[in-house]
Amino acid sequence: MSPTAAPYRDALCWIEAEGFGTGSAMRLAKAVLSLYNADEHPWSIRDCLDGLDGPRAKIVLAMVLDYARNGETHELREVGAQVCKLEPGLVEVGKTMQDARHDLHRRWDREREAETAREQAIAEQRERDRADGRGEPPLKPQPLRKPGQLRAGK
Repeated sequence: MSPTAAPYRDALCWIEAEGFGTGSAMRLAKAVLSLYNADEHPWSIRDCLDGLDGPRAKIVLAMVLDYARNGETHELREVGAQVCKLEPGLVEVGKTMQDARHDLHRRWDREREAETAREQAIAEQRERDRADGRGEPPLKPQPLRKPGQLRAGK
C-alpha cells in the first residue's frame, strides 16, 4: 500500500487490517492521534516512524505533509475519532503521558517560584544589613601569584 491523496484513510486501513498487535499499526495509530490532538497524544515523530518499513513510513510522512499544508481536516478528525475508539489503551497511554508532562511542568514552576522567593529574601536581608551597617565587608584583594606558585599553606 503506498500513500494516496487520503493518507489518514490509508493509515486507518492498515490499522484495521493488521490490528494493534503489530508495531506498524501501533505506530500509524500514534501518528494519526498525535496529529489529531497533540495535547492528549504527545508522541514524537520518532515514536511514529521508528521501525516502520518504507510504505508505512511514507504514509506517516504523507500525513505530516497533509497536516502541514491543511491543518486539521475533516478526514483527520474522522479517522482520529475512529482510532480513539479502536484502541482505548493507546488513548490511555497518551493521557498518562499528558498528565505526567503537566505534573512535571507544575513542579518546575513551583521550584522556580521557590528559588525566586529565596533569592528575593536573601537580597532583602542584604539590603537590611547594609542599611543597619552590618553589610558584608568588602572583599580584600588577593596578591597575585606567579605561575606555578602554590597558595599559602599548601
